[in-house]
Amino acid sequence: AGTPPPGAQAWPVVVERDASPVAALYRIEEYPSYFVIDRDGTIACAHCRHEAADRALAQLLADHPR
Repeated sequence: AGTPPPGAQAWPVVVERDASPVAALYRIEEYPSYFVIDRDGTIACAHCRHEAADRALAQLLADHPR
């Protein structure tokens, strides 16, 4: 896999510009919309931004250390 480039996230990031199955699935009505989804596919934080997303990520990473 290799090392992500500088500034890249260590997790997958999905960016969509148009209506799609993912937008319908998560009921995205505005852009940008942010979600944190755990390894099991459970939404840990829906429509979260900034500090809320950071807290959700920190909790998930603490629960599942590498």
